[in-house]
Amino acid sequence: MNRRRAGKKNMIILSGNSNRELASKIATRLQIDISPSKTVSFANGETNVDIEKSVRGADAYIIQTVSHNVNDALMEMMLMAYACKSACAKSVIGVLPYLPYSKQCRMRKRGSIVMKLIAQSLSKAGFDHILTLDLHQKEIQGYFDCPVENLRASPYLIQRLLDLDVGLPCQFEGQMRHMPNACVVARTPAYAKRAQSFAERLRVDIAVIHGKNFHEEDDREIDGRGSPPPEIGSLENTYEEEETLDEKSYDRRSRTRTISGAASRRTRTESMNLVVNDYVDSPIASEKVKPNMYVVGDVCGKTCLIVEDILDEPEGFIKCAELLKENGAKMVIVIATHAVLGQAENDEALQKINNSKIDRIIVSNSIPMNESGKITVVDMSLLLSEAMRRIHHGESMSFMFAGVDRHD
Repeated sequence: MNRRRAGKKNMIILSGNSNRELASKIATRLQIDISPSKTVSFANGETNVDIEKSVRGADAYIIQTVSHNVNDALMEMMLMAYACKSACAKSVIGVLPYLPYSKQCRMRKRGSIVMKLIAQSLSKAGFDHILTLDLHQKEIQGYFDCPVENLRASPYLIQRLLDLDVGLPCQFEGQMRHMPNACVVARTPAYAKRAQSFAERLRVDIAVIHGKNFHEEDDREIDGRGSPPPEIGSLENTYEEEETLDEKSYDRRSRTRTISGAASRRTRTESMNLVVNDYVDSPIASEKVKPNMYVVGDVCGKTCLIVEDILDEPEGFIKCAELLKENGAKMVIVIATHAVLGQAENDEALQKINNSKIDRIIVSNSIPMNESGKITVVDMSLLLSEAMRRIHHGESMSFMFAGVDRHD
């Protein structure tokens, strides 16, 4: 007991300004007060962070849920981590229930993998460990230079679903409750594995919505290259411009054309002809044409559970709910971990959901969200506080991932 109290003295909790309510709940469960800190924003947009308590030799846990004003919240968190490292903290652990930019984890045309930049920035800021909930892609863990604990919110979301009084008949199979008249729905084929995981735990069937969704991300935007393939005409024009520049490349002293310039021009000309000829003969991929949206699976007379990790733009969910109701669904419930639409300026989105065919939405409090209308919020402070306690005392984290497989 004394050793545990001594350990708690070396554990310091700091909170950013994004979700102080969740940070307060975590601190209450751990029976530790949140250490005071002050964040000041200057007129030119710069941020200054002051840690008002000594962190020397302590394990500093920084809780920040990045939802509204993403860039400001990220900078505040990195400045807090850097301040703790500069003040000789033993370790700095970042608690980010929702990791921003996680959807930008793949290459899009001439863009970049933004999530890798964010991960590297957090690592360089001084974080030794990261705690988060339901990453958009599990491979994001490899972007960091420090360990990342990707906790799962699904047991808590499923428990809240089973406890809801929405007219769902539940049966017991051993110690497990399940719903025989429900069906888990994947909004797109990309979410089929996540939907399958929920379906197996609830002992129900799975359905998949396939086809063109006008709010769905265009797969052609993601090709994994730094740029689209070159066009033959643009390639020829590029080499013609380079030839013109070579003709103007004279030595300033002798005003004579350099031999190296002529040789390089011949090499590029031969290379141009080779590339153009080869590219003309290469096969061209036919354009993808998706059919109109339709449901694969039986949803007639069933309660449909649409499962995803992030609930952001509601139009896609609303359209899926309308399609399911047209196919005879009795009720549509959306289950998501992160409710990104919980920002103040998204009141219009919440109004659309309340007026839609969606009957209920279950989300976690990884992002600040108030229960209202059709919204049910599940508290994640127990999960996060237990993970923090285990990390602080050097206990195994395997219990936190009991029953979790690679599809979760």
